[in-house]
Amino acid sequence: MANAQVRAEQVVRIVKLICRNADRAMGLYEFINAGHAKAVVDSFEKGKGQAPVLVRSAMLESLVLGLNRMVERASTDRDTLEKVFALLDQPGVFSEVASYGDASKLRAATEEWGRLERAKVLPKLRHLRDHYMAHTISKKWGRKPNPEFGETMKIARRVFKLVENLAAGCGADMASETATRQVWRTLSRDLWKRVKRR
Repeated sequence: MANAQVRAEQVVRIVKLICRNADRAMGLYEFINAGHAKAVVDSFEKGKGQAPVLVRSAMLESLVLGLNRMVERASTDRDTLEKVFALLDQPGVFSEVASYGDASKLRAATEEWGRLERAKVLPKLRHLRDHYMAHTISKKWGRKPNPEFGETMKIARRVFKLVENLAAGCGADMASETATRQVWRTLSRDLWKRVKRR
């Protein structure tokens, strides 16, 4: 039982780190979304949209890197979701962690992680980072398919909800995913309004 408690405490520590990464990623997500709004796109003079496109591209790259930081393989030394779920699979750890928070939310997070893994979307996200964002030389890009923009944003939403359930499941403090995204959405819209006035 002592081992289960130590591992449960490790889970909570990792989840708190992941929550901070998720909060930042939600901000990037909302900034990108707000920047794609028709009113924002239409507000830039025709042929003068290079700056907004570059800003959105940089934000998308940061979002992909942030998502990958959360979903990296457990075999690395990083504190990732995969490592959390590997720890939760060990004897006594799930029940110990569930005693800190909401067991149904922890179960929901575990089930969503399984669905994400079975959907084979995470390797595509890693490939996008490893072979396109890490290399500007086209010969290094590789031949595997990358997630399209909409698919990347959908993966992000799924990961955010999973992290929210995981945090609630282990008693870690995290504002709701919906409330957090709403705050970031408001800030992002305000920022794009200032950008388009110039």
